[in-house]
Amino acid sequence: MRQEYADIKSRLGEPLWYDENGTPRYEPFQPRLCSDIYAKEAALLLIECQACGETFEVAVVRSPFSALIILGVLDSRTLAEDIESGSVHYGDPPAHDGCPAGPTMNCIDKAVLQYWRKREAAPWEWERIRGLEGEIEEEEEQ
Repeated sequence: MRQEYADIKSRLGEPLWYDENGTPRYEPFQPRLCSDIYAKEAALLLIECQACGETFEVAVVRSPFSALIILGVLDSRTLAEDIESGSVHYGDPPAHDGCPAGPTMNCIDKAVLQYWRKREAAPWEWERIRGLEGEIEEEEEQ
């Protein structure tokens, strides 16, 4: 479950998107605005609350320090590989009014709206890769 951030939203209104920690963001999406300053990949996803169906734009990132440990196994797949396989996932949706159950449930990942990666030749610059954007296909069974 993610923080509600009612203090911020009561002053600024509904955000344009949420970062990977569920923090509301009010500037148009740019990968450099994500929380993980070491991120090498970033995507803006469209997700849906399982309970009420409300949609949100949210960021997911991948950095050398964000490898996932699942059941004791180091998972070092890239964000691009997760998108291609249909396994990219945000987790719990942002806290939202009028839906007490939704923020406690995993979201439904609907689409990759933007995908960015840092350029190898200029690692301080981001490049957008439109070929990985579009609807998220269900993960293939292994």
